[in-house]
Amino acid sequence: MSIPAPTTILKFILAAAVGMGGTLGVASLTQSGPTSTAVAGPTTLYQTPAGNVPVAFKAVSGGAGGGSLVPLQAPPANQGIQLTSFTSNPVPPNAGSDYRPAWTSPSGFPRVPPISQFDGGPLQGYNCVMASGAMLARLAYGIVTSGSQLRALQADIGPQGTTLDDLNQAVGNGWGVHFAENSLTPLQFRALIYAGAGAVLIGIYGELPVPLRLQPDFVAAHAIYIDGFRPPQGGRPAAYYVIDPIGRPWAGYKGDWLPADAIESFATDFGSGLMVTAWAFPGGLTPPAHYRTLPPEAFPTSSPGPSPSVPVLPSPSAGASPSAGSSASPSAPPSGAPTPPPLPTPSTGSGGGGGKHVGSISPLVPADIANLLHLVATSGGSSVVPNFGVCLAIPVPTGCPTGLPATYPGGLHPGPFPTPPPPVQLLFASIPEPGQVQVIFSASGSASSLDFWSTSGSGAVQPADVQPATLGGKAVWIATFPVQAGSYGFAAGTLGSGVAGLSQLGGLTIGQ
Repeated sequence: MSIPAPTTILKFILAAAVGMGGTLGVASLTQSGPTSTAVAGPTTLYQTPAGNVPVAFKAVSGGAGGGSLVPLQAPPANQGIQLTSFTSNPVPPNAGSDYRPAWTSPSGFPRVPPISQFDGGPLQGYNCVMASGAMLARLAYGIVTSGSQLRALQADIGPQGTTLDDLNQAVGNGWGVHFAENSLTPLQFRALIYAGAGAVLIGIYGELPVPLRLQPDFVAAHAIYIDGFRPPQGGRPAAYYVIDPIGRPWAGYKGDWLPADAIESFATDFGSGLMVTAWAFPGGLTPPAHYRTLPPEAFPTSSPGPSPSVPVLPSPSAGASPSAGSSASPSAPPSGAPTPPPLPTPSTGSGGGGGKHVGSISPLVPADIANLLHLVATSGGSSVVPNFGVCLAIPVPTGCPTGLPATYPGGLHPGPFPTPPPPVQLLFASIPEPGQVQVIFSASGSASSLDFWSTSGSGAVQPADVQPATLGGKAVWIATFPVQAGSYGFAAGTLGSGVAGLSQLGGLTIGQ
């Protein structure tokens, strides 16, 4: 389903902009509890797409919600979010094509949004496998999740690291899918990633050169997400696109190309000469063996492997689903390659990636996220109602909305509204990672949007990124937008048959 740009979905203003000036009754929330405060409203004028007739909206305290503020909680950890654009039966890629399904980035690498293990969860210092797995789940199945949610969906909830089996248990319990899992040679791993797979890779962080570590003093076992492979070219060495879950996306981290030799040393030191990994292709569909054959010049110099004429793409598909709660067993070895030994099992205390580890050597939580991990969010307390000059007269002229919050028929006409407005309800609000808010709302219209503005800053209206999804099997819309410490207002909208429906106002405060 293609989603129109926010400026063409639903354009409305949360201020008195046509015929009068005014202020907003916006929910402003504090640590001590929600309150309702009148603040200066946004000043950007929007127009409805139907007929392009200018129409303004203003917030009115004590509207349809009776002035009450309803807390918005995080979505239940046991309900999985999956983007509607995902399909379990994508069109198989053509040989040599740059295959990018709709739910992955069309603009290059990274193909998925970077996800930090430091998401505010109680075991965030131990969740490198789970956060890396959250990025792989997004690539393969359009799943929107976090390291902490995945941790809650499997059985190992102690203060220690997790394994690839734990990761497969989590995505199996949450969405009924799984990743292929095995120990591979560097040659096999290069061929796998070059063919389009993403992977969770476990290694010893201390084996990386210090300039490549995001936390130089962390040297234990660690998991990273691999999003792509680049053969050597123009004097540049072969490289993997790496997203390290120690990174801070809220500070601009998006991953980087790192030398392939360094990443393979990181992994083979943990795996006794092999690379312990879980992988999947977009759509859970393994492409044909000769889809993108690794060129000979991209072979590792230290690994002769099979000849170029032998397929080196690992064969198991990541699309099959194990029974809920089961621990996925290693996949069959790739054809034409030696059979790898069983997955190595690191000893307790060996580090924080694929094995168990102790808190003293887990990655440190960055200090700069302390004021971005606490969220208080509510909805209600104010209604959004039309406010345009011709309807300000008393008695209200025929055709003007009277007591019907946030609807507009697409033009000024004397008749009644052709249809009732589509309902819009704010459901959940959470911080999937520092500096980002996720709002989930339901709307029955054909296209939806969410706008937000700072109530402690300039107040300019900004569109959020909105995508259709399912939550626990029910259709919803997922809106994400960046925040800093402070207070914000937001409202969702949707389009029906010539009528725009808007939610009540939401408010949130980010801070300690």
